[in-house]
Amino acid sequence: MYDFAVVGNGLIGSAAAKYLVRQTGDADIVLIGPERREESKIFDCHDDEARICRRLDVDDVWAELATRSMARYNEIQKESGIQFHYPCGCLAVGRRGGTYLNAVSACAARQGVPLKALSEAELKSHWPELRLDATLLRDFDERSDDKKGCSTHFVEESDEEKHIEYAALYEEGPAGHISPTNFLRAQLLLFTRLGGHYVHGVVERLSKDDDCWKVDLGAGKNIFAKKVLVATNAWTNFRPLLKHKLALTLTTQTAMRRRVRSSNIKIPAIIVRAGSNQFGSSASFLDACYFLPPVNYDNDDQWVKIGHGTYFERPLASEEEAIAWYQGYEAERADCYARCDLSALLQRLCGNLIIKDNDFTKPHTIPIKCVIPKTPSKRPYLAYFDQGLVACVGCNGYAAKSSDELGRLSALLLLHNNREPFDFGPNIPPDAFDPIFATPATAEDHDDRSRR
Repeated sequence: MYDFAVVGNGLIGSAAAKYLVRQTGDADIVLIGPERREESKIFDCHDDEARICRRLDVDDVWAELATRSMARYNEIQKESGIQFHYPCGCLAVGRRGGTYLNAVSACAARQGVPLKALSEAELKSHWPELRLDATLLRDFDERSDDKKGCSTHFVEESDEEKHIEYAALYEEGPAGHISPTNFLRAQLLLFTRLGGHYVHGVVERLSKDDDCWKVDLGAGKNIFAKKVLVATNAWTNFRPLLKHKLALTLTTQTAMRRRVRSSNIKIPAIIVRAGSNQFGSSASFLDACYFLPPVNYDNDDQWVKIGHGTYFERPLASEEEAIAWYQGYEAERADCYARCDLSALLQRLCGNLIIKDNDFTKPHTIPIKCVIPKTPSKRPYLAYFDQGLVACVGCNGYAAKSSDELGRLSALLLLHNNREPFDFGPNIPPDAFDPIFATPATAEDHDDRSRR
């Protein structure tokens, strides 16, 4: 029997397993998760080489989580010998005096994050390779769903839009981007080097077995542990891992990566919220999108990456739909719309850098798919769900940069007496990660579980 089992071998699960080994010394700890295979029916979002890392945010809790995690990047790289962090800086672009930039500025002031305000002219001066000006930041024409192929295109600005000014807030390194693939490799290496056990498998069910937990991997294979952490994120509700299903909405996400001409391009990561509706559901493609500078994929050429906010999202109601989305059997037309508009924006943003698609010697544009689990609070759920059972799930697509701290807090909570309040530290209120259930929990369930 193990002292602790961590279900889910992604960025948060691997970080939590590492911290459990460090905190407990001689305890037996096992990390359980699927092996990466083409025929797998469990997919992940960490199989990527480029995610933005930044402290600038509109939410103090996410800003605090990022600040704590990013402060340890160099230490993790040094201990593991694996580089995953590239501190090229991050730009937040939006309407001058608009809701988004005002919220970012206010949050940064509260968190003590230094930001530099830049005008359109200063953006052009700092990064002449990029076209970040008012002629770029315009809305897309609306399309009807019955049109075939890529029917969206940029439209002329209205008289009102011509008077809108855009600006940016710049955060210097350690902001930039990380390689989730190498980040995960580093965490797993540290965990196993410290004596942790790593088991490949998909957990089908969790159940109480006297004073311990039975972790069912199917085909008659079981693992027993005194305490369990569930870090399965988007896949949590698809299996009986918790007593009650959580309020999680799964949505599709499409990103594009495009081959570039040179590997010596020095540009920051960019977040754009330039449309009229800067929070909530996007009415415009430009209400939320992001761009990452050239990175290396699979020891191949350099690629830039671009992705969208909520504009092209489509809800996924079942495990079958999620698998079909990853495998490409569903939503091909919606995916096509996203790919077309992302490619069009990328062409306008840095068309002089990217390789044209009329060079057919090898593919220059590759789509990337993932699934985002969203919570009503836009923050993860991190709490005791039963005696000896903690879960950290529902990360809203924001957790890669903050995964080391979320893993650390998950490990500390699992080691904590769940009958007593838990302190998440400065700038994080005790109810920041309280779970919301899709089906009501009973009074007995609330007695068994501490939300702190």
